[in-house]
Amino acid sequence: MNEEKDWLFDEDELMESIRRFEEMQKKNLQYFFDVHELEEIINYYFDLNDYPQGAQAAEYAFKLHPESTAIQLKFAQHLVYSGKYGRRPSAFKLY
Repeated sequence: MNEEKDWLFDEDELMESIRRFEEMQKKNLQYFFDVHELEEIINYYFDLNDYPQGAQAAEYAFKLHPESTAIQLKFAQHLVYSGKYGRRPSAFKLY
């Protein structure tokens, strides 16, 4: 059980990541976020039903980590929420 907690964020860490993500957007910059951090950011917005912001986070995550299966799943979730079922980025590898 503790092993799982190693990569889960507490609320303060999550809010700091959200603050950085929103600051990045406002200043039109690019910051690095690791895969788990971006997963939590995307989940945060989707849980709030803020799909436009979640979509932006998912698209940014996919640009940073296109090989991450977790990010590919989040990006697919974004496509489903937005009704873009037929869209598949060329970086998606289908096996």
